[in-house]
Amino acid sequence: MILRIVINKQQKLPNGAVEALQREAARRLHRRWPELTIEVMRGLNNEVVVRRTTDSDKEAILEFVQEIWEDPDAWMPVT
Repeated sequence: MILRIVINKQQKLPNGAVEALQREAARRLHRRWPELTIEVMRGLNNEVVVRRTTDSDKEAILEFVQEIWEDPDAWMPVT
């Protein structure tokens, strides 16, 4: 199972935000899917991709990612 989160390079984020998002995603998602590989990186577009899993797990993982992204106070570094 693979989760890849790509954040547009032009989107302004505090220093350490990519790493913080990676840690928070791992903390929340590895409880349910310990075998999930999580990649968070900067790229040309915003994108979230889940591969090598069932449709129901994919849907649940995407919901977790949405929850994490909508709660930046829990993980985003303060500038």
